[in-house]
Amino acid sequence: MVGGIGTGRTLWWASALSIPAIAIVPFTGTGWAVAYFVLGVGVFELFSSMFSVTRFSYRLAVLPPHLHGRVNAIMRFLMWGATPIGAVPGGALIGVIGARQTLWLCAAGFIVPQLLVVLTPGLRTLAEPAEAD
Repeated sequence: MVGGIGTGRTLWWASALSIPAIAIVPFTGTGWAVAYFVLGVGVFELFSSMFSVTRFSYRLAVLPPHLHGRVNAIMRFLMWGATPIGAVPGGALIGVIGARQTLWLCAAGFIVPQLLVVLTPGLRTLAEPAEAD
């Protein structure tokens, strides 16, 4: 996809299309309404994966090779380290305000960063990295 529309547009579209996907998750219920969860999370993960691969590839292309390991380690620590930190309050919130309200808060927590990416000026015209020799 990056080869067809460019890095910036791929990042922009992946973020923009993940917003409605995650926004339907709180409508999850019993019976057929569980499809909201399956569809929302499935589509969100598709575009999240597209964003992650594109971001990682761009980062590798623009960083000097001697920094690849360090920057990747920091990014993995920040991204994966947030998961257990969010799990504890998320579990506590379910007990206090209920599952549906917690899903709404989680959806908002996913949507806000995606909106920041979508609203970033110049992202769609991001310069492509130079070809490596």
